[in-house]
Formats: sequence, structure tokens, C-alpha cells
Amino acid sequence: MIRRIQAAELCAGGRSESDPHWLYWINEGEIRGQAGSCYLDLGDHARAVESLTAAEAAINSTELRTRAQFLTRAATAHLRMGDIEAACATAHDALSRAEQLQSARLNEPCGSSPTNSPRPATPPTPPTSPSGPPP
Repeated sequence: MIRRIQAAELCAGGRSESDPHWLYWINEGEIRGQAGSCYLDLGDHARAVESLTAAEAAINSTELRTRAQFLTRAATAHLRMGDIEAACATAHDALSRAEQLQSARLNEPCGSSPTNSPRPATPPTPPTSPSGPPP
């Protein structure tokens, strides 16, 4: 947590001459998004949703792909928490944004079925008729 706060403070201070050239894309939204992705990977889905939602709000509105990526990860976190309505609403928002883009990075999370969705604890029992199984 301390490192995230320090990183946010550095971003708030703005760019400097001593920054490496490859650091141009790092900002508060990216830091929050990376933190959210880490929380998602660690199974802390509530913190993932919190960080990814903050990231999506903080990122530049013109960065459609990054915003959609954060939304797909937030949808996954909602799904893993069992909040199906929030997962669907967030995924719909991500898909709406992704439709405006041609991005290989979004093809996988937006174009595949949710393989990490929660599964029922026990498989459903098939119904049987009162007179026994069919002939």
C-alpha cells in the first residue's frame, strides 16, 4: 500500500527531466489499474473492483482501449464475487467501448467466454419422472 501511495504522489508531481523516456504513459489511472489487476490475480476481488473503477475514472477519456481493459477486469472481479448484475453491466460497458476499436489486446477478454466464472458447488441432479427412468 505504501508503494502505491508513493507512486501516486510521484505521478501527482508531474513529469521531470530525470524520468526515463519509456515512462511517458504512466499516470494515476495506470497505477490504479495495475494495482487492480494485481488484486484480481491475488483473488482480492473487492479491492480489484475498487482499484479498477478508480483507474477507469482517472484515465484519460481518449484512452478507449485502456478504459475497456480496466472494465473487462472489473467485470471479471464482479463475476468472481458472484455479483452477476454488476459483472454484466460492466462487461456491457467494456464491449460498447471495444466495438469502437480494433485491438488485439481486447479480442481475448472481450471475445471469449468467461472460463473463470464461478461454478456450482455440486452439479445439478437431472429430473426423474415419478414412474422411473424412460424406457
